[in-house]
Amino acid sequence: MDKNLNINDLTSSNFLTAGGLLQTAPDQFILLLGARTPVFNASSSDSHQLFVYSPQFWDFLREGSQAQSGLFQVEKTLQLSRKELSDYLEKFVLAKPTALTLANDHFHDFEAQFAWSQKNFREKHLLKTVPATKFEFLIKEKFNFAYQLYLSLQKNRPGFIYGLWDEAGGFLGLTPEILAAWNGKKLSTMALAGTWSNNHGFEHVSEVDMKTREEHEFVINDIRERLGQISVGNTEIYKLPTLSHLKTEIAQECLTQKDFLSAIQKLHPTAALGIYPRKLDLAEEFSKFTVQQQRGFFGAPFGVIGHDSGHIIVGIRGIIWNKTTVNLFVGCGVTAQSEASSEWQELQTKKKAICEAFSLQIL
Repeated sequence: MDKNLNINDLTSSNFLTAGGLLQTAPDQFILLLGARTPVFNASSSDSHQLFVYSPQFWDFLREGSQAQSGLFQVEKTLQLSRKELSDYLEKFVLAKPTALTLANDHFHDFEAQFAWSQKNFREKHLLKTVPATKFEFLIKEKFNFAYQLYLSLQKNRPGFIYGLWDEAGGFLGLTPEILAAWNGKKLSTMALAGTWSNNHGFEHVSEVDMKTREEHEFVINDIRERLGQISVGNTEIYKLPTLSHLKTEIAQECLTQKDFLSAIQKLHPTAALGIYPRKLDLAEEFSKFTVQQQRGFFGAPFGVIGHDSGHIIVGIRGIIWNKTTVNLFVGCGVTAQSEASSEWQELQTKKKAICEAFSLQIL
Protein backbone atom coordinates (compact mmCIF):
# COMPACT_ATOMS: atom_id res chain seq x y z
CA MET A 1 0.00 0.00 0.00
CA ASP A 2 1.16 3.53 -0.77
CA LYS A 3 1.67 5.14 2.63
CA ASN A 4 2.40 8.59 1.21
CA LEU A 5 -0.57 10.61 0.01
CA ASN A 6 -0.21 11.63 -3.61
CA ILE A 7 -3.09 13.72 -4.89
CA ASN A 8 -1.71 13.49 -8.44
CA ASP A 9 -1.96 9.70 -8.28
CA LEU A 10 -5.47 10.00 -6.91
CA THR A 11 -6.60 12.43 -9.60
CA SER A 12 -5.01 10.59 -12.51
CA SER A 13 -6.52 7.28 -11.39
CA ASN A 14 -10.09 8.37 -12.20
CA PHE A 15 -11.03 7.49 -8.63
CA LEU A 16 -14.56 8.85 -9.00
CA THR A 17 -15.32 6.78 -12.11
CA ALA A 18 -13.63 3.53 -11.05
CA GLY A 19 -12.69 3.17 -7.42
CA GLY A 20 -13.66 2.25 -3.92
CA LEU A 21 -12.87 2.88 -0.28
CA LEU A 22 -12.96 1.29 3.15
CA GLN A 23 -12.79 3.02 6.51
CA THR A 24 -10.70 0.93 8.92
CA ALA A 25 -10.51 3.35 11.86
CA PRO A 26 -12.18 6.65 12.83
CA ASP A 27 -9.55 8.65 10.93
CA GLN A 28 -8.21 6.11 8.45
CA PHE A 29 -9.47 5.28 4.96
CA ILE A 30 -8.06 2.91 2.36
CA LEU A 31 -8.79 4.03 -1.20
CA LEU A 32 -8.93 1.51 -4.04
CA LEU A 33 -7.73 2.87 -7.38
CA GLY A 34 -7.76 1.57 -10.94
CA ALA A 35 -8.83 -1.56 -12.78
CA ARG A 36 -9.89 -4.68 -10.89
CA THR A 37 -8.16 -7.99 -11.59
CA PRO A 38 -9.72 -11.23 -10.30
CA VAL A 39 -7.55 -13.39 -8.04
CA PHE A 40 -8.08 -17.13 -8.42
CA ASN A 41 -5.40 -18.33 -6.00
CA ALA A 42 -4.36 -15.92 -3.26
CA SER A 43 -1.61 -18.21 -1.98
CA SER A 44 0.22 -18.04 -5.33
CA SER A 45 0.27 -14.22 -5.43
CA ASP A 46 2.74 -11.76 -3.93
CA SER A 47 2.41 -12.25 -0.17
CA HIS A 48 2.57 -8.49 0.41
CA GLN A 49 -0.16 -7.65 -2.09
CA LEU A 50 -3.39 -6.26 -0.68
CA PHE A 51 -6.46 -8.19 -1.80
CA VAL A 52 -9.99 -6.81 -1.97
CA TYR A 53 -12.81 -9.18 -1.00
CA SER A 54 -16.26 -8.42 -2.41
CA PRO A 55 -18.54 -11.38 -3.21
CA GLN A 56 -22.28 -11.03 -3.61
CA PHE A 57 -24.49 -12.08 -0.73
CA TRP A 58 -25.75 -15.43 -2.08
CA ASP A 59 -22.43 -16.58 -3.58
CA PHE A 60 -21.95 -18.98 -0.68
CA LEU A 61 -24.78 -21.15 -2.07
CA ARG A 62 -22.93 -21.84 -5.31
CA GLU A 63 -21.03 -25.09 -5.25
CA GLY A 64 -17.28 -24.53 -5.22
CA SER A 65 -17.61 -20.74 -5.31
CA GLN A 66 -16.52 -20.03 -1.74
CA ALA A 67 -12.84 -20.80 -2.21
CA GLN A 68 -11.81 -17.59 -3.97
CA SER A 69 -15.10 -15.97 -4.99
CA GLY A 70 -15.01 -12.19 -4.83
CA LEU A 71 -11.23 -11.79 -4.45
CA PHE A 72 -9.51 -9.24 -6.69
CA GLN A 73 -6.66 -6.77 -6.83
CA VAL A 74 -6.61 -3.12 -7.87
CA GLU A 75 -3.81 -1.14 -9.48
CA LYS A 76 -3.07 0.98 -6.44
CA THR A 77 -4.20 1.61 -2.88
CA LEU A 78 -3.75 4.76 -0.83
CA GLN A 79 -4.25 5.40 2.87
CA LEU A 80 -5.80 8.78 3.74
CA SER A 81 -7.09 10.57 6.78
CA ARG A 82 -10.68 11.85 6.92
CA LYS A 83 -9.50 15.42 6.27
CA GLU A 84 -7.35 14.42 3.30
CA LEU A 85 -10.22 12.55 1.68
CA SER A 86 -12.68 15.33 2.45
CA ASP A 87 -10.35 17.99 1.05
CA TYR A 88 -9.90 15.98 -2.15
CA LEU A 89 -13.65 15.57 -2.65
CA GLU A 90 -14.30 19.24 -1.90
CA LYS A 91 -12.08 20.26 -4.82
CA PHE A 92 -13.80 18.06 -7.37
CA VAL A 93 -17.34 17.68 -6.09
CA LEU A 94 -19.18 20.97 -5.86
CA ALA A 95 -22.77 20.17 -6.70
CA LYS A 96 -26.14 19.70 -5.11
CA PRO A 97 -27.32 16.25 -3.95
CA THR A 98 -29.25 14.11 -6.40
CA ALA A 99 -33.02 14.33 -5.84
CA LEU A 100 -34.67 10.92 -5.37
CA THR A 101 -38.30 9.94 -6.02
CA LEU A 102 -39.67 6.77 -4.35
CA ALA A 103 -41.00 4.32 -6.95
CA ASN A 104 -41.58 1.15 -4.89
CA ASP A 105 -41.10 -0.06 -1.32
CA HIS A 106 -41.65 -3.77 -2.19
CA PHE A 107 -43.84 -4.23 0.88
CA HIS A 108 -45.66 -7.24 -0.58
CA ASP A 109 -42.40 -9.11 -1.11
CA PHE A 110 -41.46 -8.38 2.50
CA GLU A 111 -44.85 -9.76 3.58
CA ALA A 112 -44.23 -12.96 1.62
CA GLN A 113 -40.80 -13.42 3.23
CA PHE A 114 -42.30 -12.81 6.67
CA ALA A 115 -45.08 -15.37 6.09
CA TRP A 116 -42.56 -17.94 4.82
CA SER A 117 -40.47 -17.34 7.95
CA GLN A 118 -43.41 -17.82 10.32
CA LYS A 119 -44.39 -21.04 8.55
CA ASN A 120 -40.89 -22.43 9.07
CA PHE A 121 -40.92 -21.32 12.70
CA ARG A 122 -44.22 -23.13 13.31
CA GLU A 123 -42.90 -26.27 11.65
CA LYS A 124 -39.73 -26.12 13.82
CA HIS A 125 -37.42 -25.89 10.81
CA LEU A 126 -35.95 -22.48 11.72
CA LEU A 127 -35.55 -20.13 14.68
CA LYS A 128 -34.62 -16.88 12.91
CA THR A 129 -34.62 -15.32 9.44
CA VAL A 130 -33.85 -11.90 7.99
CA PRO A 131 -36.52 -10.70 5.53
CA ALA A 132 -35.48 -7.69 3.47
CA THR A 133 -37.02 -5.03 1.33
CA LYS A 134 -35.82 -2.57 -1.28
CA PHE A 135 -36.78 1.09 -1.28
CA GLU A 136 -36.42 1.87 -4.96
CA PHE A 137 -35.89 5.47 -6.06
CA LEU A 138 -35.90 6.82 -9.60
CA ILE A 139 -33.33 9.37 -10.73
CA LYS A 140 -33.51 11.72 -13.69
CA GLU A 141 -29.80 12.43 -13.75
CA LYS A 142 -26.59 10.62 -12.80
CA PHE A 143 -26.45 9.79 -9.09
CA ASN A 144 -23.90 12.12 -7.52
CA PHE A 145 -22.60 9.58 -5.00
CA ALA A 146 -19.34 11.47 -4.44
CA TYR A 147 -21.22 14.44 -3.03
CA GLN A 148 -23.18 12.16 -0.69
CA LEU A 149 -19.84 10.65 0.39
CA TYR A 150 -18.43 14.12 1.02
CA LEU A 151 -21.43 15.05 3.16
CA SER A 152 -21.18 11.84 5.18
CA LEU A 153 -17.52 12.56 5.95
CA GLN A 154 -18.48 15.88 7.53
CA LYS A 155 -20.85 14.16 9.98
CA ASN A 156 -18.17 11.83 11.40
CA ARG A 157 -20.69 9.23 12.59
CA PRO A 158 -19.73 5.94 14.25
CA GLY A 159 -19.24 2.97 11.96
CA PHE A 160 -17.26 2.23 8.82
CA ILE A 161 -17.78 3.95 5.46
CA TYR A 162 -17.31 1.62 2.50
CA GLY A 163 -17.95 1.63 -1.22
CA LEU A 164 -17.09 0.28 -4.66
CA TRP A 165 -18.13 1.74 -8.00
CA ASP A 166 -17.55 2.19 -11.71
CA GLU A 167 -19.30 4.10 -14.49
CA ALA A 168 -22.27 1.69 -14.48
CA GLY A 169 -23.02 2.00 -10.75
CA GLY A 170 -21.88 0.79 -7.37
CA PHE A 171 -22.56 0.71 -3.66
CA LEU A 172 -21.78 3.04 -0.77
CA GLY A 173 -22.61 2.63 2.89
CA LEU A 174 -21.90 3.31 6.55
CA THR A 175 -22.02 0.00 8.40
CA PRO A 176 -21.89 -0.58 12.15
CA GLU A 177 -20.91 -4.23 11.70
CA ILE A 178 -17.53 -5.91 11.24
CA LEU A 179 -17.56 -9.47 9.95
CA ALA A 180 -13.91 -10.04 10.83
CA ALA A 181 -10.78 -8.03 11.63
CA TRP A 182 -7.34 -9.64 11.84
CA ASN A 183 -4.01 -8.39 13.24
CA GLY A 184 -1.88 -11.39 12.29
CA LYS A 185 -2.54 -13.18 15.55
CA LYS A 186 -6.19 -12.72 16.49
CA LEU A 187 -9.46 -12.64 14.59
CA SER A 188 -12.10 -10.30 16.01
CA THR A 189 -15.75 -10.50 15.06
CA MET A 190 -19.04 -9.50 16.66
CA ALA A 191 -22.62 -10.45 17.19
CA LEU A 192 -24.61 -7.36 16.27
CA ALA A 193 -28.32 -8.12 16.30
CA GLY A 194 -31.47 -6.81 17.87
CA THR A 195 -32.49 -3.34 16.73
CA TRP A 196 -34.67 -0.62 18.18
CA SER A 197 -35.26 3.07 17.69
CA ASN A 198 -33.50 5.35 20.14
CA ASN A 199 -36.95 6.66 21.05
CA HIS A 200 -37.32 3.59 23.29
CA GLY A 201 -34.47 4.83 25.47
CA PHE A 202 -33.11 1.51 26.78
CA GLU A 203 -30.03 2.20 28.93
CA HIS A 204 -29.18 -1.35 30.07
CA VAL A 205 -29.27 -4.75 28.39
CA SER A 206 -31.65 -6.04 31.07
CA GLU A 207 -34.27 -3.50 29.92
CA VAL A 208 -34.31 -4.82 26.34
CA ASP A 209 -37.28 -7.04 25.46
CA MET A 210 -36.88 -10.82 25.42
CA LYS A 211 -37.54 -11.15 21.68
CA THR A 212 -34.60 -8.87 20.90
CA ARG A 213 -32.28 -10.57 23.39
CA GLU A 214 -33.24 -14.00 22.06
CA GLU A 215 -32.49 -12.88 18.51
CA HIS A 216 -29.07 -11.70 19.66
CA GLU A 217 -28.32 -15.01 21.41
CA PHE A 218 -29.07 -16.86 18.17
CA VAL A 219 -26.29 -14.87 16.48
CA ILE A 220 -23.76 -15.62 19.26
CA ASN A 221 -24.65 -19.33 19.10
CA ASP A 222 -24.36 -19.30 15.31
CA ILE A 223 -20.84 -17.80 15.40
CA ARG A 224 -19.80 -20.39 17.99
CA GLU A 225 -21.13 -23.15 15.74
CA ARG A 226 -19.21 -21.74 12.75
CA LEU A 227 -15.86 -21.06 14.41
CA GLY A 228 -15.68 -23.54 17.28
CA GLN A 229 -13.67 -22.38 20.29
CA ILE A 230 -14.10 -18.62 20.74
CA SER A 231 -13.77 -15.97 23.42
CA VAL A 232 -17.09 -14.18 24.03
CA GLY A 233 -17.23 -10.72 25.63
CA ASN A 234 -20.06 -9.04 27.50
CA THR A 235 -23.18 -7.99 25.64
CA GLU A 236 -23.62 -4.21 25.55
CA ILE A 237 -25.87 -1.63 23.95
CA TYR A 238 -24.34 -0.07 20.83
CA LYS A 239 -26.01 3.28 20.34
CA LEU A 240 -26.01 4.99 16.94
CA PRO A 241 -27.58 8.36 16.02
CA THR A 242 -30.95 6.83 15.04
CA LEU A 243 -30.83 3.18 16.11
CA SER A 244 -29.39 1.02 18.85
CA HIS A 245 -28.29 -2.63 18.77
CA LEU A 246 -27.10 -5.35 21.09
CA LYS A 247 -23.42 -6.00 20.51
CA THR A 248 -21.07 -8.73 21.74
CA GLU A 249 -17.36 -8.81 20.85
CA ILE A 250 -16.00 -12.25 19.91
CA ALA A 251 -12.39 -13.33 19.27
CA GLN A 252 -10.38 -16.35 18.16
CA GLU A 253 -6.72 -17.09 17.51
CA CYS A 254 -5.84 -16.73 13.81
CA LEU A 255 -2.22 -16.90 12.59
CA THR A 256 -2.30 -17.07 8.79
CA GLN A 257 -3.99 -15.37 5.85
CA LYS A 258 -5.34 -18.74 4.74
CA ASP A 259 -7.01 -19.25 8.12
CA PHE A 260 -8.47 -15.73 7.99
CA LEU A 261 -10.00 -16.35 4.56
CA SER A 262 -11.39 -19.65 5.78
CA ALA A 263 -12.96 -17.98 8.83
CA ILE A 264 -14.61 -15.29 6.69
CA GLN A 265 -16.16 -17.93 4.47
CA LYS A 266 -17.39 -19.88 7.50
CA LEU A 267 -18.90 -16.78 9.08
CA HIS A 268 -20.84 -15.37 6.14
CA PRO A 269 -23.71 -15.02 6.50
CA THR A 270 -24.00 -15.11 10.28
CA ALA A 271 -27.46 -15.40 11.80
CA ALA A 272 -27.48 -11.59 11.94
CA LEU A 273 -28.00 -11.62 8.14
CA GLY A 274 -28.95 -15.19 7.28
CA ILE A 275 -31.29 -17.93 8.46
CA TYR A 276 -30.72 -19.86 11.68
CA PRO A 277 -29.97 -22.67 12.00
CA ARG A 278 -28.13 -22.59 8.69
CA LYS A 279 -29.82 -25.06 6.37
CA LEU A 280 -28.66 -24.71 2.80
CA ASP A 281 -31.85 -26.11 1.27
CA LEU A 282 -33.96 -23.52 3.11
CA ALA A 283 -31.44 -20.77 2.38
CA GLU A 284 -31.74 -21.65 -1.31
CA GLU A 285 -35.53 -21.47 -1.05
CA PHE A 286 -35.40 -18.15 0.78
CA SER A 287 -33.04 -16.71 -1.84
CA LYS A 288 -35.75 -17.09 -4.51
CA PHE A 289 -37.91 -14.23 -3.18
CA THR A 290 -37.71 -11.26 -5.55
CA VAL A 291 -35.93 -8.83 -3.21
CA GLN A 292 -33.57 -11.56 -2.04
CA GLN A 293 -32.66 -12.32 -5.66
CA GLN A 294 -32.00 -8.65 -6.34
CA ARG A 295 -29.95 -7.85 -3.20
CA GLY A 296 -26.55 -8.35 -4.86
CA PHE A 297 -23.93 -6.91 -2.50
CA PHE A 298 -26.38 -6.00 0.26
CA GLY A 299 -25.26 -7.73 3.46
CA ALA A 300 -22.24 -9.29 1.77
CA PRO A 301 -18.67 -9.15 3.12
CA PHE A 302 -16.49 -6.33 1.82
CA GLY A 303 -12.96 -5.38 2.76
CA VAL A 304 -9.23 -5.79 2.37
CA ILE A 305 -6.87 -8.64 3.21
CA GLY A 306 -3.10 -8.33 3.59
CA HIS A 307 -0.44 -10.93 4.39
CA ASP A 308 -0.71 -10.25 8.14
CA SER A 309 -3.87 -8.17 8.58
CA GLY A 310 -7.41 -7.83 7.32
CA HIS A 311 -10.58 -5.80 7.75
CA ILE A 312 -13.90 -7.15 6.46
CA ILE A 313 -17.18 -5.35 7.11
CA VAL A 314 -20.79 -6.41 6.55
CA GLY A 315 -22.27 -4.37 3.70
CA ILE A 316 -25.40 -2.97 5.33
CA ARG A 317 -26.86 0.55 5.82
CA GLY A 318 -26.00 1.55 2.30
CA ILE A 319 -27.01 2.63 -1.18
CA ILE A 320 -26.81 0.55 -4.37
CA TRP A 321 -27.22 2.45 -7.62
CA ASN A 322 -27.12 2.17 -11.38
CA LYS A 323 -27.86 4.68 -14.15
CA THR A 324 -31.61 4.83 -13.52
CA THR A 325 -32.29 3.86 -9.91
CA VAL A 326 -30.95 4.24 -6.38
CA ASN A 327 -31.88 1.34 -4.09
CA LEU A 328 -31.82 1.23 -0.30
CA PHE A 329 -31.89 -2.40 0.86
CA VAL A 330 -32.70 -3.02 4.52
CA GLY A 331 -33.40 -6.17 6.51
CA CYS A 332 -34.75 -7.14 9.92
CA GLY A 333 -34.22 -10.12 12.19
CA VAL A 334 -37.43 -12.11 12.61
CA THR A 335 -38.32 -14.81 15.14
CA ALA A 336 -41.55 -16.58 16.07
CA GLN A 337 -42.41 -13.67 18.40
CA SER A 338 -42.09 -11.03 15.68
CA GLU A 339 -44.98 -8.93 14.41
CA ALA A 340 -44.99 -7.88 10.76
CA SER A 341 -46.07 -4.29 11.49
CA SER A 342 -43.27 -3.76 14.02
CA GLU A 343 -40.67 -5.23 11.68
CA TRP A 344 -41.86 -3.04 8.81
CA GLN A 345 -41.50 0.00 11.05
CA GLU A 346 -37.93 -1.10 11.84
CA LEU A 347 -37.19 -1.20 8.11
CA GLN A 348 -38.55 2.32 7.76
CA THR A 349 -36.30 3.48 10.61
CA LYS A 350 -33.25 1.88 8.97
CA LYS A 351 -34.12 3.61 5.69
CA LYS A 352 -34.26 6.90 7.59
CA ALA A 353 -30.85 6.21 9.17
CA ILE A 354 -29.29 5.71 5.72
CA CYS A 355 -30.89 8.87 4.35
CA GLU A 356 -29.60 10.88 7.30
CA ALA A 357 -26.10 9.40 7.17
CA PHE A 358 -25.67 10.39 3.51
CA SER A 359 -27.94 13.48 3.42
CA LEU A 360 -30.11 11.95 0.70
CA GLN A 361 -32.69 14.34 -0.73
CA ILE A 362 -36.05 12.53 -0.98
CA LEU A 363 -38.81 14.29 -2.95
